[in-house]
Order: sequence, then C-alpha cells, then structure tokens
Amino acid sequence: MIINYRMLIKGYIKDRKSKDRKFSYKVFAKELGLKSRGFIANLANEKRTASTATILALARVMKLNQDETRYFVNLACYSNAENKEVKKFYEKEIIKDIKKYVG
Repeated sequence: MIINYRMLIKGYIKDRKSKDRKFSYKVFAKELGLKSRGFIANLANEKRTASTATILALARVMKLNQDETRYFVNLACYSNAENKEVKKFYEKEIIKDIKKYVG
C-alpha cells in the first residue's frame, strides 16, 4: 500500500514513459493545465507542494477512480498539513481508506 502521494505520481510517470516514449514532464504539465514542467518534477521530488485543485487535476489526468482519488487526496492533505490536528484527521482518513482496500 502506497502511503506517500508523491510515490503515486512517480509511479504514474514511470508507467506512462514506459508506454509512450514521447511522454515527458512537459506533456504531463500541459495535460494538467500547468505552465511549468518543473513544477511536476519538483512536486514528485518533494521540493514543492500541490494545492487541492492541483491534486484533483492530477487524479483526473491519472484516471484514478473515486476511491483512489479519495485516498490520493487524503495522502496529499496529510503530507501538506501544517499542524498536528489536521495531520491526525487525515491519518484517520487514510487508515479508513486502507481498511477499505484490505478488508
């Protein structure tokens, strides 16, 4: 089970590149409606954080289903949380998501 949303992004990029030699950060950024390809690289390498709107755009472009999107958003919000209370909230949501998948 992936517990870092950036790992999902990296995995998606690796998978797309293996299937499409023309796929690049620039293509990905364009699909997301972003002007900077560097933003995606910096996001994947933990040098930038993403807004909720960008996280939802990533989920859309990555073609995540509703449950996967929920998990992805919860991971991102947990990672981006700036205080313990918010982090704890998203930690509980992630645990719920994992239990749903594991059964």
